[in-house]
Amino acid sequence: MADFKKPMPANVDAERLVIGSILLDDSLYTSTARVLAPEDFFLEKHRRIFARMADLYDRGEHIDRVALAEELMRKDQLESIDGFSYLASLDEGLPRIPNIDGYVRIIKDKSISRSIIHICAEIKRRCLDYQESAEEICAAAEEMLLQVQHGRIFGDATSTAIHNQALQ
Repeated sequence: MADFKKPMPANVDAERLVIGSILLDDSLYTSTARVLAPEDFFLEKHRRIFARMADLYDRGEHIDRVALAEELMRKDQLESIDGFSYLASLDEGLPRIPNIDGYVRIIKDKSISRSIIHICAEIKRRCLDYQESAEEICAAAEEMLLQVQHGRIFGDATSTAIHNQALQ
């Protein structure tokens, strides 16, 4: 059976809406950060933006375009997210959305789907390596899927976690 080239699961519009909503109302960051980590975002620039939002929040600073741009410049990341104009576009024309939970769930769901895809690729690799018994591979697959289910592995962090687990 041939592998079909399909894009990884993602909803960039939901990512933009969540980040833009936080820029409009930084009180939304707290509830969002309870569910999402930077690794849950598909686009690298969204990961960086959300990570810098976390830095501002951790220092008790207001999260807005200017503060976020300054934080990105401090980390030498402003150009890697396409500059201030991209930040400005995130909340431009966006209505205030008091409840972004549905969009947060969409992002989380796509992140978990990507984690499962990475796990399946790792299991396939292990099967083709012929270094472990089927029983060992099944046990490893079960453990990795349980970690996803319990929220310990998300986004691209999966690859590193699976690789580290495979080396044990």
